[in-house]
Amino acid sequence: RGARGEVGEDPTAAVAWFRRAAEQEHPKAMYGLGLHTSNGSGVERDAEAAAEWYRRAAEHGVISAQNNYGLCLADGVGVEVDLVAAIQWYFRAATQGASSGQLQPRAALSRRQRD
Repeated sequence: RGARGEVGEDPTAAVAWFRRAAEQEHPKAMYGLGLHTSNGSGVERDAEAAAEWYRRAAEHGVISAQNNYGLCLADGVGVEVDLVAAIQWYFRAATQGASSGQLQPRAALSRRQRD
């Protein structure tokens, strides 16, 4: 059995590999660690840590991380609500081709208007 098969079967092992790579500034590993931390897969769920990993990956240009960090900012998940920053992150994702980045600002503003 190779490491790939072991990681695929064990979320805790996946998190360990993502963490090792993320600590060496690998952007997609940062995003993967954010996903696992957000979902509580292989690691305890921690919204603040997930938002931080999304932010770090977003700063390195990972489009999905830019969108997810925008969602965190828009909804106040793991961070304080900041709609201006959320829209800026959505815009960054959209300018790189993410269709979700084009739709999220309107959804974020709609949610805030209802609150």
